[in-house]
Amino acid sequence: MKTKTLLVILGVVFVCLIVGLATWLATCPPKFSLENIDAKIARLNKPETTVNEVIHVLGEPTGYFWGNDAHVQQGKHLPDDPPEFYVLRYPKA
Repeated sequence: MKTKTLLVILGVVFVCLIVGLATWLATCPPKFSLENIDAKIARLNKPETTVNEVIHVLGEPTGYFWGNDAHVQQGKHLPDDPPEFYVLRYPKA
């Protein structure tokens, strides 16, 4: 009797965990999404916005561009001594 009760309880717990995981995965946004991109850009469209704020709102960029009109460089990371101006690259952007 105790074994059957324990198995029923374990079964219910397992089903609840599966349903909870499925719900969490369905509502968990991807790292970068075009969904609500206008609202995100509006939030960042102010002169005092920092790079850290951009990364917090949009996620990690896929790369960076920097340089001048004559020579543009790109990479997955900024150099140790980052330039004054650079561009963060995002997918589908």
